[in-house]
Amino acid sequence: MLDRKVIREMSLSITRMSLPILVEQFFIVLMGVVSTMLVGNLGRNAVSAVGNIDVINNVMISIFAALSIGGTVVVAQYTGRDDTKSASIASAQAVMASVILSVFVTVLIYLNQHGLVELLYGKAEPEVIQNSLDYLRIVVWSYPPLALATTMFGLLRGHGNMRAPMAITIIMNLANIAISSVLIYGFAMQFGPVNIKIDGQGVVGAATGLTLARLLGFVMVLIIMSRSELAFSFKPQHFWRVEKDMLNRILTLGVPAGFEQLMFNGGKLIVQLFIVQLGTVALAANAISNSLASMATMPTVAMSTALTTIIGQAIGRKDKASAKRILSFSIPFYSASLLVMSAVILPFIRPVVGLFTQDPETVHETVKIMTFYLIAQPLLWPPSFAFPAGFRGTGDVRYQLYVTMGSMWILRVGLGAVLTMVFKLGVIGVWIAMITDWTMRAILFSLRMKSGKWLARDVI
Repeated sequence: MLDRKVIREMSLSITRMSLPILVEQFFIVLMGVVSTMLVGNLGRNAVSAVGNIDVINNVMISIFAALSIGGTVVVAQYTGRDDTKSASIASAQAVMASVILSVFVTVLIYLNQHGLVELLYGKAEPEVIQNSLDYLRIVVWSYPPLALATTMFGLLRGHGNMRAPMAITIIMNLANIAISSVLIYGFAMQFGPVNIKIDGQGVVGAATGLTLARLLGFVMVLIIMSRSELAFSFKPQHFWRVEKDMLNRILTLGVPAGFEQLMFNGGKLIVQLFIVQLGTVALAANAISNSLASMATMPTVAMSTALTTIIGQAIGRKDKASAKRILSFSIPFYSASLLVMSAVILPFIRPVVGLFTQDPETVHETVKIMTFYLIAQPLLWPPSFAFPAGFRGTGDVRYQLYVTMGSMWILRVGLGAVLTMVFKLGVIGVWIAMITDWTMRAILFSLRMKSGKWLARDVI
């Protein structure tokens, strides 16, 4: 049983590491929410199209983030041992791998964009398909700067620097809101004889604003990285030299994590196909619900990101007892945070949804989804996502892969198909299947935690 002093120390430790990430997550979610609002005011065809491509984007983001996980864990454990030189070499290898992966993915998606959209969303309305193509052909070029920024953010966090990613993300997201607002709706101003006018570009403007903001974020984090202790190996002669052992450590963690995220977000992509067949109202309600759900889980997503670093540094110090104690404490701590978020949002859910759309059918479906979601999240989100975040800090990633593959494809995809197509529950059936998936994940990750096997791996 933990006494009050230990509880207070762990709370402060998690909060101190999480606060910069929470601010960062707030602006990330704000970017998504404001972007959805801006596009939502163009009509449900536009917001449905952006929602479609965001599902593809999330698959790409998850792949980049998975590579970042490998770098974060290795750097965190070397930092725990006060081995900055090895942490720096690991950073260079992670960035090199990110360059190669992101360029490959960008070219692949760009060359196959028409076939991809037709394959996934061919049953959508023609205007939705065209808007989806317009959005994707621009936003695809944001993948390399996004991948590199994501990797460098992870490396800085692994080293204990939570503030730089926070500051860059704030600037990047504010830039996105400002640029996208102008490009979506247009802008006109006259100073005497000088007349400035920018025509509104709709979803194309949203994609352009997002791409420019991500490019700005990459430039800023590159400058920070070049001035940090992790920049030891960033000289060209070191940067492009393959350090096989170090790269193997990163990829040993990053590849299973990447495959896990690919399976997870690939499953979400398949689920999106069910929603496409339910019509534009279902697509719009799902896109808005995803934005609101991101807002509701924002504090615990930040804490879980910090948790990987906290656990990783404890393992680097060979302090497994602290790692176990902190991870055990995180579950009730996170549940309390989510309970507060649900209690704050739930009474005002209808007017909040009204900020996104005034379409009565879309509002009705979204309110129904979010009411169900906000009741379920305090109990099921923490063991489903906080436990695996802690496990990653030790390098225990393969078990998560197996759980994600089984639970995601059997429950979220399989059950989702049955509930929407057979029982005709509509889009709410997708969300019921998702919560069922969370339940299974919570059970299996809790058993893993209890077994102690997640502490058996030695990454470095």
